[in-house]
Order: sequence, then C-alpha cells, then structure tokens
Amino acid sequence: MKKIVWLLLLCFSMLQLLAQDGIQFEHGSWKAVLAKARQENKLVFIDVYTSWCGPCKKMVNEVFPRKDVGEKFNASFINYKLDAEKGEGIDIAKSFDVKAYPTYLFVNGDGELIYRFGGYNEPTAFLKEASVALAEQNSPKPLAKWIAEYESGKRDKEFLLGYLKKRAVVKMPSAAIIEELMPMLSTAELESKEVLAVIAYYDTNIEYVPGGKFYNYITASHAKTDAAIGEQSGYALQLLQFGIGNYFKKQLIPAKNEAKAAAAVTAARKLADLMKDENADAASKRMWMNFYASFGDEQKLIKASNDYVENGLLKMNIQKMRDSAKAAYDRFMQPFITGKEDSVNNENFTFSKRLMQAGDLIELSYNMRDAAETVFFHVENKAAVAKAIGWAKQANAFFPHFSTQAVYAALLYKSADAKQAAAWMNKAATDSFLAGQPDLKGLLMANAGKIGKGEALTEIWHRK
Repeated sequence: MKKIVWLLLLCFSMLQLLAQDGIQFEHGSWKAVLAKARQENKLVFIDVYTSWCGPCKKMVNEVFPRKDVGEKFNASFINYKLDAEKGEGIDIAKSFDVKAYPTYLFVNGDGELIYRFGGYNEPTAFLKEASVALAEQNSPKPLAKWIAEYESGKRDKEFLLGYLKKRAVVKMPSAAIIEELMPMLSTAELESKEVLAVIAYYDTNIEYVPGGKFYNYITASHAKTDAAIGEQSGYALQLLQFGIGNYFKKQLIPAKNEAKAAAAVTAARKLADLMKDENADAASKRMWMNFYASFGDEQKLIKASNDYVENGLLKMNIQKMRDSAKAAYDRFMQPFITGKEDSVNNENFTFSKRLMQAGDLIELSYNMRDAAETVFFHVENKAAVAKAIGWAKQANAFFPHFSTQAVYAALLYKSADAKQAAAWMNKAATDSFLAGQPDLKGLLMANAGKIGKGEALTEIWHRK
C-alpha cells in the first residue's frame, strides 16, 4: 500500500514538473493581469481560444508544454488565456477584433496592442513570433505614437508608408489610410514588392474600400500586382474580394447607409464578373440579405433573403454540382472498390466518403442554411418562416449535417411545432461530425432541452 502511495506521489510530482516546463498562465482578472504587466514592465501574451478550436488544442498539447517555449514566455511575458466565448473573454476579443482562433495578442500594461499573430505554429515559428513581439515592445516608435501623429494630421507619403507597415505588423485594417496613400504612389512604387507588402497582403482583418482607389488600381492592374508580389495569377483579385467583403461587413453594415451599400454591391459584382465567378449574382444578393439583417426592416429583409435563395442559390447549375460530386466520389471510391486500399484501416474513410458524396453541394447547403438561420433570428412573418423551413429542409437534403438539421429544428420551433423541433435538434446532436466537439454537441442538446421547456433559443448550432 505504501509503495502504491509512493508511486502515485512520484507520478504527481513528475506531472507537476512537466507542467512547470511549459507556459505558466495567470488566473486572475484582466485588470489584475494588466496591473502586473505594468508593475513588471512586461507585455501580456494572450492566448485567445475557443473550446471547439482544433488548432487551439493542438497548440496546448504540443507547443505550450515545451521547456524551450516555457522558458521564453515565462521570462518575457505575463501569460494569460481568454475563452473568446465566455466571461471577460467575449468583450476583450471583440475589442481587439479577433475573428479567428487561436489568435495570439501581445499588449502592454495599458492594454495597447503591440503585436499579434495566430493559427497553429510549430515551436520554432512560435518562438520567432515571440521575439518579434519583444522587438516591437522595445521599438523607439511604438504604435501608439504612430496613431497620435496620424490623428494630429500628419499625412506625407513616407509617414503613411511607415504607419501602414506598423499597422501591418499588428494586423490592423487600414482601408482609409491606403486610400489616402494611393494618389501619392508612383507607378514604380505601385509595382514595388516592398510597398505592396504593406498594402496588398493577406490577413483575416484586411479591408479595402469597394470602388475606391486601391480597388480601381487592382481591377486594372491585377496581373502586374500578382507578378510584383510573386503570387500566382488571380491572387490580387481574390485578396481584393476578401478585403471589400470585410469592409462591407465591418464598416458599411453597421453604418446602415443604403446608398453606400448599393455602391459596394455594384463594385463587388463588377469584381466577381472580372474573376469570371459564375455565382456572382447569388453573392451580390447575399450582400443585400446580410445588410438588411441588421437594418431592422423586416419587409426588406424578407424580400432580400427570398431573392437570394429563390433567384440566386436555386438558379445555380445544381445538376452540374451533382454530376461533379458523383464523378469525384467515384474517383475517391475506386481504389477501395478494387481493393487497392482498405477502408477499415483508413480512419478518415467514413468522414471523407460523406464529404465526397456531397461535393460542391456542401457550399450550396451551407448558404441555404445561412439564409434560413437569418430568417429565424430576424423575421416574425409566418409565411416567411414557413418558406425558410423549406430552405432548411432542402439544405439538409443537399448535405445532411448537424447545422442544417439544427436550423430546421429551430424554425420548426418558431412555427410552434415543438415536438418535431425537439426530435430534429436531438438528431442533430448525434451527427458523427460532432466527434471531438463536445461544446457544440452540448449546445444542441441544451437547445433540445430548451425546446422541451418552451424557452427561447439564442444560439442554434454555433456560439455567437
């Protein structure tokens, strides 16, 4: 017995030592962490995560526990974890415009952003990013000083280039500043890799003004930009499309200006046509649906959502999608049918088979789901809700998935069919795609319980 106790204590001690090798995180309040950072003159390293994020868990299991990582971070930073969907983490993540997980923030004791990066990083890359953050902390001209000079009216070309470079380091959107800079740049500068590195780089937060000066330049000179950056053909147009989508969502939708929204939709459509996007019409209609979803005008939203689904999504070449999916599925299955590969020994076989069966129909399904979900949250009109039930049902037929089933259940509940709604929500919770996602599975099961109790659903299949 004593031997067993001794072994258990030894194991516990070893686990403690292993834990001490990695990053040590503070457990106090945000206010207390900032105070400690000020006192010790250190940056706060913030791991912004969610419970369902795969790369977040991979970092926690593979990178954070390493001795070399722990030594660097424990000596250099006050380390802190924030769940972006719980407690203080919700508002803090929003204040830094966190949209992807994991996101890593480095802020000073005054809560000012010094550096950021994100995603899964190999240990060497992760340590390199930490060194960049430390260099930024010791920069003779921190971001706060750049902002102060800009707000005081400084606008010369060299300053704007430097300011954009600084903002690019911390991944801050800079659409308005880019517009100010564009007329100052020569042709040679617009084709310079160094200049393009601060105005034409991919980041989840990048924004461009639809129909603006940068937009006009890229639509006319995208091939030159691709060559200058060293990317494949089409890169600049795709970057522009992503950036104007962000601008529409983050700037124009909150402003609720229909005239500016219309100009943005026109610019987005022109760009999509230039890219030869066969689904350009549906994409334009979706922009209007998203706009009116936050506009507070139910009738305009009903009209826009109906136009998006009936005259956009369902006017696509669905048969072509089916044929493409079948051909891809047949190619996928061929080695298993002939015996060249063994499905039993392929742990991803069932998962991959299900995806291959649907192919391009997956995106169509998700888009219809989104339209139906928009109606659930923003429309009370019974006829519109009934139509959205049909959309959700069709979405699930295109690609059976827990999210489409949950939206279908929510709409049934909204239409007073609680029995069927609970059944479908419970069905959604059994989806094999939820393996390894206990938080989402729990959300669906909780929703089924709320339906049974007659309580309101504030979330359907994902955390807001």
